[in-house]
Formats: sequence, structure tokens, C-alpha cells
Amino acid sequence: MMLRGIVKRWLGLTSLVGLLVSVTVHSASIAGMDVASRFPGVWLLHFLALVICAAVAFFSSVIHRPAGTSVLHVEAYPRSSPQGWPLWGTPVIAVAIGYAIVTFALREHVSGSGVPAIVGGQYVLQSHGRLLTNLTESDYRLHRAYELRAFSAVWIVFYLAPAIYFLSPSLARLPKAG
Repeated sequence: MMLRGIVKRWLGLTSLVGLLVSVTVHSASIAGMDVASRFPGVWLLHFLALVICAAVAFFSSVIHRPAGTSVLHVEAYPRSSPQGWPLWGTPVIAVAIGYAIVTFALREHVSGSGVPAIVGGQYVLQSHGRLLTNLTESDYRLHRAYELRAFSAVWIVFYLAPAIYFLSPSLARLPKAG
């Protein structure tokens, strides 16, 4: 079906753009830039990543299920990685996941469970409304960058996997189900 190929290509390119934007945001946050203050819409990357991953779940169930089985028939799905997934895809994703875990752990080490906020005109680090510490303006911006860095590391994973999935030439050559 030609429409399936067009949708897969569009989702793949959207994933690739999301990946490139996430890497750019991540790089800027490593440099200490508070990207979220300059571009509040950057948090839409979080929502788009969820939409793209839902599309992966849907397409993998439609494309790789045996002919004559329902999309809702759980036993029809393979228990391993999708047929045609490139050999290099799994280690690349594993490294990205490892990097995201380390990034989140470092953020937790630096900020604890706190998030930067402005309360009563004061820059603070708080957790669930409880004041952890006062911050200077530069520390506040730095903690905001740490927060975005952690999220953007996860976004990289959630855009990288769909980009590989939808744009991999080996997946594009698979026979259609049904």
C-alpha cells in the first residue's frame, strides 16, 4: 500500500527532525544555556516524542503481524526485535539509553529531587513545594539547563529509535503483511 510507505517516510523524517532538534537543545543545555526560557515551546518535543512512539507501536503491530490476525491479538506479535531491524540499531539505542540514564543520574546528584522555580521573586530550588535552597539567578538558569538536559537526553532516545525504525532501508524492503 503506497499510503503506508508515505506515512512511514513522513514519520521517519519527523523523527529525524525531532532527533536533530533534541540534539541541538541538548548541546545548548550542556553549554549552560537555559533554552526553555528563550523557547518555551521546546517542551512540545516531549509530546511529539510520545506521538511518534505511539506510531511505532501501531505500525509495528500492523506491519509485522501474521496475515489474518487481528491487531488486538497479542499472541500474533513476535517476542523479539522487529524483523529487518538493522544490526547496528540495537547497540546505538543501548548507548543512547545508557547516556540518558547517566544524564538523569547526574542531574539528580546535582539538583537532588528539586526543580528550579521563582517563588515570591526569589530564585529557589524546591521539591513538591518544599524549599530546598535559595539560588542566584545564574544558578537558577544553570539548574533549568540541567533539567532540560536530562529531558533532552531522553528525547534523543525517543526520536532515535523511531528514526531508525521508519527510515531503515532493511525495514523498507520487508514484504507487506496480509
